[in-house]
Amino acid sequence: MASDGSEKSAAATPSSDPVAVAVPDFMQGLLKEVDGVVASLPPSVQDILTKGSEQTKVQKSVLALGVALLPVLLVLYFLGGADLLVNLVGFLWPAMQSFKAIEAKTDEGARRWLSYWVVYGSLSIVETLLFFVVNMIPYYPLAKMAFLIYCYHPKLNGAGMIYDKVLKPFVVSKLVKTHSE
Repeated sequence: MASDGSEKSAAATPSSDPVAVAVPDFMQGLLKEVDGVVASLPPSVQDILTKGSEQTKVQKSVLALGVALLPVLLVLYFLGGADLLVNLVGFLWPAMQSFKAIEAKTDEGARRWLSYWVVYGSLSIVETLLFFVVNMIPYYPLAKMAFLIYCYHPKLNGAGMIYDKVLKPFVVSKLVKTHSE
């Protein structure tokens, strides 16, 4: 898959792999501090972080920060902040990447993020119409969060697949037919 211009520098990603996690510039200072903390951890913990970093292609500092924030996010989730957390996960990163794609003026980035927002909007409409069913599904916010990550993850590009296989055949064909008449 072509890069959408989301990588800033070699320091922002653990490798030159275009699907590696790009870290926004404003977080670089925080990650340097986390690197210092990671360096002071016991060797066994550092080995675990190194293996996890190699397998996920995510910087050790980003991985450590995620592990440290996980309990806080889970407490927030279970205390009623599930909708907020899901909306942040489904909105913040895709919005930042959409701004970058607009400014980069590349067709690949624009198509990818437009596909995501069409899927995101479609999900929102379906959720609103079927709220009574959604409310009966246990752990629905976790499933929704996983689905949204699947949709925007660079390796998976679920939004592009859903757009091409589900939405395009049913919606686009109707729109083109209507506008051509």
